[in-house]
Amino acid sequence: FDCWAVSLYSCVSSPTLTAKITPMKTRLALACVALCLLSACGIKGPLETAPPMWGPDRAAYEAEQAQKAEEAKAKKAAEDAEKAGNSAPSTAPQ
Repeated sequence: FDCWAVSLYSCVSSPTLTAKITPMKTRLALACVALCLLSACGIKGPLETAPPMWGPDRAAYEAEQAQKAEEAKAKKAAEDAEKAGNSAPSTAPQ
């Protein structure tokens, strides 16, 4: 009976059993930490669809982007002209 208790104790507290449990707990903890860190990554706000890579949709997309860029340039030029027209020249010496 005494030998059985010693062998049972050595089986439960054996280094091999502890070695198998510890890395598993470590991996679980690391996975939880990684999940928490990665959950904070990403784009804030609404997601935009990626542009088409080829085909007729690509040509239409490029034409649309060129039109938007031209409109933005015209709007900026109009705002700059308005700003220049509204500002009085400074008479104070510099």
